[in-house]
Amino acid sequence: MNAAPELCWIRVKLTQWGRMVRAVGGGYPSMATTEKARVGRGGSFDGPSLPDDLAAIDYHVTNAPNNHKMILVECYTKGGDYKDHAARLRIPVHAYYRRRNRAEVYLNTALRVQMD
Repeated sequence: MNAAPELCWIRVKLTQWGRMVRAVGGGYPSMATTEKARVGRGGSFDGPSLPDDLAAIDYHVTNAPNNHKMILVECYTKGGDYKDHAARLRIPVHAYYRRRNRAEVYLNTALRVQMD
């Protein structure tokens, strides 16, 4: 089976996920944990959320091994080109592409297993 179409699909979804995460500010708490414990959560949260398909990607990125998570978050949620990403990660460009590809394959496999 040719993996190229599946990797194209996962890259499109990761791009959408990255844009949504930047827009809604996902991943950052709105209040310190100690403050939440002191005052409580204050009811249900009705703020922005991710669509189901992007929430699944967010779940798997969050639970991915650190080496995959780090490259996916850098590549898809932060601005810049491949040179900027590689520089922030402090790795050579060829290693950046290799690691990004491995992380995309990992995520694609995790999502496929979830669907089965």
